[in-house]
Amino acid sequence: MAHYAQIENNKVVQVLTTIDDDAMAQKWLFETFGGTWIKASYNTRGGIHYGPDNKPDGKTQIRYNFPGIDYIYNLDADAFYAPFGPFPSWVLNKNTYAWEPPTPRPENVVSQWNEETVSWDLVPSPYPSWVCINNGWFPPIPFPGVGWSWDEESVSWIPDNPIVRAQNG
Repeated sequence: MAHYAQIENNKVVQVLTTIDDDAMAQKWLFETFGGTWIKASYNTRGGIHYGPDNKPDGKTQIRYNFPGIDYIYNLDADAFYAPFGPFPSWVLNKNTYAWEPPTPRPENVVSQWNEETVSWDLVPSPYPSWVCINNGWFPPIPFPGVGWSWDEESVSWIPDNPIVRAQNG
């Protein structure tokens, strides 16, 4: 399987998936839809190729980022990138073609961007027992599913339904 982006005036107008991963697919796309088609990689972000485990796998990245509709295609850099960042203050990194904040995100804390102050605000834990993992707050024990609420006093999940709660007693 392969992904191809149709480009018009250096802008992505559609992205399609094909069964074939070669020149025949590109030829078919051109003959069927016309225009210019450029191969893209669903597994490439910020100039790095990621494996199924969402970790860098050392494979060759393709065009820096997987494109979406209205993404820009820079022919000189052979790169796809979003037309604008998530906030006005963010800048396009020309080494990764990813939008980055003017201040690096702090590590090992949960934070969110504050455009007004152009800085990161710390996000307090919803409960004292929860832990910070990959910039998110998580309970110390896995979430059992829908219908359960966190109880900080017992440091456990309790069922929302009183009947189920009585059965688990």
